[in-house]
Amino acid sequence: MFYTLSLFYGNSESLKLKLLYFSFTKNRVFVDSVNMKHILRWRPPRTACNTTVLFSVQYQGEFELLLKNDSWMDAFDCQQIPSAHCDLTFEMGSDSDYDMRVRAQCGSEISDWKKLGSPFNRRNTQLTVPEMTVKTAGDTLQVLMKEFPLSAAVSVTVWKKDEQHLCPPPAGPEAAAWRTPTTVTVTVIVMLGLLFAVFWSVVHCRLGSCKNFFKKEEQPQAIGLVSDRPNLHSRRNIRKPECC
Repeated sequence: MFYTLSLFYGNSESLKLKLLYFSFTKNRVFVDSVNMKHILRWRPPRTACNTTVLFSVQYQGEFELLLKNDSWMDAFDCQQIPSAHCDLTFEMGSDSDYDMRVRAQCGSEISDWKKLGSPFNRRNTQLTVPEMTVKTAGDTLQVLMKEFPLSAAVSVTVWKKDEQHLCPPPAGPEAAAWRTPTTVTVTVIVMLGLLFAVFWSVVHCRLGSCKNFFKKEEQPQAIGLVSDRPNLHSRRNIRKPECC
């Protein structure tokens, strides 16, 4: 809202001093973010401006706040524009918090800056169901997404009708994180199964049956008994033949 203040000095010609006041509320400056497309919107003030009211937008991220001494950057396509919205998708280039502000201009009069009620982070964007088109090319399927942000990750599940879902295994950096816990889980399950089988056998095995399992085979008798061997001590009784 714009206010005009008139000052009069006696009988002299009146001197009009215009004070421009841009009354925003917190609900009048907000970010409309859908599918990683960030639009700053505001409601234009009701004013009796003789010319078109123009708006200018600035933004500030962590880079400008910490490394550029709390400076503000002009939104390139949103300087002195007549519309009440500004596309800041390109400026919101990281997942940090951004602050934004807007001001109005009527002729030579410029209002104060009006900021957002709270900083904005693009991670809070609203994701909608993408418009998808599926085409067949031989034995392959082509899945096309319309107007989907390049920075978004898409997960596609394919299954046949009236059958169980066929979920493709993950690929890329997430594959290692998926395979490691899966391998450990399968190994633990197999080991528990083996231990259970051994424990069940020990508990339910009968004494006679267990002996049959663990019975020792008899070793064959050695060929040639000890008694058949010549007695070494009998050499004492053997007489040497007399020499002729």
